[in-house]
Amino acid sequence: QQQTMASISQLVLITFLLCITTVSQAQTSAKPKALILPISKDASTLQYTTYLGMGTPPVQKKVVVDLAEKHLWIDCDSGYESSSYKPGYCGSAACSVSKADCVSFCPTPPKPGCNNNTCRVLIENSVRGSAGIAEVALDTISLQSTDGSKAGKTVQVPNFIFACTDIFGLDELAKGAQGMLGLSRHQIALPPQLSSAFGGSFRKKFAICLPSTPKSDGVMFFGDSPYMFYPSYNTSKAIDVSKRITGYTRLYPNYDRTASPRLRGPLLPGYFVKVTSILVNKKPIPLNTTLLDFHITGQGGSTISTVKPYTILDSSIYKSLVQAFDKEMASSKVAKVAPVAPFKDCYSTKNMLMSGLGLVVPDITFVFENKKDLYWEMFGANSMVEINRDVACFAFVDGGPVGDFYPALETAIEFGTHQLQDYLVQFDIASSRVGFTSSLLLDELVLISFLLCITTLSQAQTSAKPNALILPISKDATTLQYTTHLGMGTPPVQKKVVVDLAEKHLWIDCESGYESSTYKPGYCGTAACSVAKAECVSFCPTPPKPGCNNNTCRVLIENSVRGTVGAVLPGYFVKVTSVLVNKKPIPLNTTLLEFQRTGIGGSTITTVKPYTILDSSIYKSLVQAFDKEMASSKVTKVAPVAPFKDCYSTKNMGMSPLGLAVPDITFVFENKKDVYWEMFGANSMVEINRDVACLAFVDGGPVGPTLEAAIEFGAHQLQDNLVQFDIASSRVGFTSSLLLAAVECSNFKF
Repeated sequence: QQQTMASISQLVLITFLLCITTVSQAQTSAKPKALILPISKDASTLQYTTYLGMGTPPVQKKVVVDLAEKHLWIDCDSGYESSSYKPGYCGSAACSVSKADCVSFCPTPPKPGCNNNTCRVLIENSVRGSAGIAEVALDTISLQSTDGSKAGKTVQVPNFIFACTDIFGLDELAKGAQGMLGLSRHQIALPPQLSSAFGGSFRKKFAICLPSTPKSDGVMFFGDSPYMFYPSYNTSKAIDVSKRITGYTRLYPNYDRTASPRLRGPLLPGYFVKVTSILVNKKPIPLNTTLLDFHITGQGGSTISTVKPYTILDSSIYKSLVQAFDKEMASSKVAKVAPVAPFKDCYSTKNMLMSGLGLVVPDITFVFENKKDLYWEMFGANSMVEINRDVACFAFVDGGPVGDFYPALETAIEFGTHQLQDYLVQFDIASSRVGFTSSLLLDELVLISFLLCITTLSQAQTSAKPNALILPISKDATTLQYTTHLGMGTPPVQKKVVVDLAEKHLWIDCESGYESSTYKPGYCGTAACSVAKAECVSFCPTPPKPGCNNNTCRVLIENSVRGTVGAVLPGYFVKVTSVLVNKKPIPLNTTLLEFQRTGIGGSTITTVKPYTILDSSIYKSLVQAFDKEMASSKVTKVAPVAPFKDCYSTKNMGMSPLGLAVPDITFVFENKKDVYWEMFGANSMVEINRDVACLAFVDGGPVGPTLEAAIEFGAHQLQDNLVQFDIASSRVGFTSSLLLAAVECSNFKF
C-alpha cells in the first residue's frame, strides 16, 4: 500500500527538551556552567511568570519575572514551610549585602516573614506600583542545569538571600503568583547571586526568550552556554541562537528621579540603554534627542521591562513614530479605525497581508549609540496587536511627556514584553552590555513549551522495553464516538474512555469509585505537578479519596464532546492547499487554509467530531463541484437531514467495494501533487436509509469566533484509513483506503 505523508504544520515548534529530575538526582560536586528556568505568558494579565523550587523539600513557587526588581520576594503569609529556612538576623552578612534595616520586635509568634531581631528591606510590586516591607531570609533554591541544548540535573543553591513578607499583598499579579523574581543588576537579584554561589566559572550573564502565546513556554538561561533551538523546517537541526545576536549595546547607569537638577537619586538596578534614532522602513524619524539622553535627575533615556506589556513612549516620540508609520502605510490603502484602549492608533486588516513575521507593515528599527550596525529591528509580529479578525492596533503606548513628578514618565522609551517576544535578549552584567538577536521568526524558530519528560522508577527497572503497544478502538453506535479500554491501577481495572487526539490528559471520573493500591495523589511541589503545570489546592472539603486530597494540585480538563473548555488543546494540524473533486480543483479562498497568528485557519484532525466540518465558503464550493460531477448520473437531490445540508436519492446510485459510487474527493497537502488524501463513497457519504444518502461534510459557518480551523477532519472520514502520527518527525501519514485491498480496520486480530 502506498502511503502519503504530510508535515504537521504546527503553529509553534518544540525548541527545548526539559527532563524533570528529582532533587536526590541533583547531588553533584561539579559546578554548573549554566542553569535554566521556563517562562510563561499569563493570558489574563500578559505578565511573564516562572516556577522556582524553594526550600527543603523543594516547593515550586510561581513568581512574576521583573528585570528591574532587586529581590526575589515571596508572600509567606499563606504558609511557608521549609526545614532549611533561616531568618536574616541583625548584623548578619545577608543583612549587610541587602543594605537592610534592623527590626527588634515582631508582633506575632515567630514564623517565616516575622521574627525578632531580623532585618527588613523595602520590596516593590512593580505591576501595581506599590511598596512594602519584608524580612530578609535565606533558603535553598533549585534550578536545572543545562549545556544549552537539553536540561541536566537539578542543582541546589543553599543560603539564597530573598525577601519573605507576611503583610505585603499580591494584588494585580498573575493568578497563582506568590511573589516576584528580580533579575536586575543588584547584588541580591538572581543572576548576581547565582554567579556568587558558583564562583568565577559561572558568568554573571543571563538571556531571556519570551513566548508570544500563553499556549507555550519560553526559556531563561543563566550563566554561559549556547542557546540551541530547532527550526520548523528541520527539527533535527539545532541552531545556536547566540550566533544570531546582531550586536551588543552598553548598559548605562541611571538614577532615581529627583526634582532638583543638582540632586542625584539612588542608582537604579534595572537595565538602561541609549537609543539614538528610530527608523521606519529604514528612514529616520524626527526626534527631540535630548529626551534620549540620561539626565542627573533620573529622566530620559531608555529601559527594558518585563512587567509592561507594550512599549511606552514619550508623547512627542510616539507622535513622530505614528506619523512616519502612517505615511509608509498610505500606499497599501489600509484604513484607520476607532482606537481600542490602551492603543491610540488602530487599523482595518482588510488590506493587510500576513507573513511569517506577522502582519505586513512598515518595519521599525531602534538604533543604539549612533552606530548604524547596532540596532533592534521589529516586524509586524512585534509592532502590531491583532484585536480581532478585522482590527489590528499599533503596539506602542503614548505614555505622556517625560517629567519631574509621577505620573509623568521617567524614561523616554520603556521597551515592553510584546516587543521582546520571540527575540533572544542577552544581559551580560559582567561586561555591562545587552545583545539582541534578530527575530527568531526569520529562522522559523518560534518558541514553545519545553518537552517535559519523567522517568519513573518502575520504568527504570524494566529490563525488556517493548517496541510497540496496542489498544483496541470501538465505535459507539449512539454517539458515534470512538472508545477504548485501558487497564488502570493495582489490580488492573478496565476503564472505558473516549479517544481524543487533541486532549492533553488521560482523565477519569473517580466519583463513582476508584480503587487501586498504587494510586498516588499529585502533591503540591512534586514533579508531577510541575510537568502538568498545575495549581496547588490546599484543602479538600471531603474525606481523602481519589480525586480529592489536601495539598494536591489541580489541572483544567476538557470534555471536548460537550465543548466545556478547561484548557487550550495541542492537537494535530496539517496544511491542506487544495481540494479536488474527480481530480479537478475547486475554487477556494486559500487564505482560510493558512494558519493565522490569531489561532484561526488551517486544518486539523479530530476523533471526537463525527463528520468533517468545513468553513462555509469551502463547503459551498465543494458541494457545487460535487453536484456538477453528479449531474451526468441523474441522481436527484432530496430534503436535507440534519446535520447535513445536501442529501441525495440513492435510486440511481451504484455501489462498489469503496461505498456508494460518487465523485471522489481529494485533499492535497503542501501544494505537492503526490501528497494527498483521497476519499471515496464510504468516507464521503452517509447512508441515512435505503433511499437517502447525504454528503458527509458539515457546514460549520465562517472561520472566526465559533470555527477555528477551516477544515476539521472528522471520524467518518478517518474510518478504514490507517493514519500514522509520527510526533518525533513532526508529520502525519495516510494510507489509501484499506477497502481498496478488501481490508478494514476491524480486521486486526487481538
